[in-house]
Amino acid sequence: MYLPLWITWKRTQKTRNCSIYYPQSKKRVQGLVTIIESMLSVLKRQNRLNISEVNLPETIRQCEQEVKSLYPQKKYHFEILNPEGISYFATDGVRVARCLRNLLENALKYSDEGVKITVSLKHMQNRIQIAVRDTGWGIPKKAQKRLGEQFYRIENKNKPERKGLGIGLSSVILLCKELKGHFAFQSEEGQGSVFYVELGKVG
Repeated sequence: MYLPLWITWKRTQKTRNCSIYYPQSKKRVQGLVTIIESMLSVLKRQNRLNISEVNLPETIRQCEQEVKSLYPQKKYHFEILNPEGISYFATDGVRVARCLRNLLENALKYSDEGVKITVSLKHMQNRIQIAVRDTGWGIPKKAQKRLGEQFYRIENKNKPERKGLGIGLSSVILLCKELKGHFAFQSEEGQGSVFYVELGKVG
């Protein structure tokens, strides 16, 4: 009499545990995928570029959705500014997407609820500038000089610690070089940051 009830209870508990831990496990796995992609980019920097006509606004939207899945509970505002109507640009779409995912994930990771993230597109002669702006925590001045060093992680005593290997921005800088472009940033602690990815003419 009691055995079937006990078996039913155990199955119910198992189902509940799965529903609780599955989202956490999924987030961690997706985070590891991003880290592995960054590491592979560093290790395979001599790879040949795969040039094609890339729809930049669509790539930005796709990357935002991918990063959003890593932070399903995070509330934020996202906007794409494209006043010049820029669409296609000949570049390596995979590398561009990796840059964007890294920058968008950082914008969500190092910010509070309600952060505003804006990605803008701008023509610069035969180049395209992608600017990722956020109203997050910003980068302390002491850390800005070391920004981009492999395995360097920014520490902010006034904010909760975030996990990571410190290879995200170094990977972005490397990818920009591969794309015949340029990387730059501006940041003020407590005000936010803007990261510039300039795509050069390749191929």
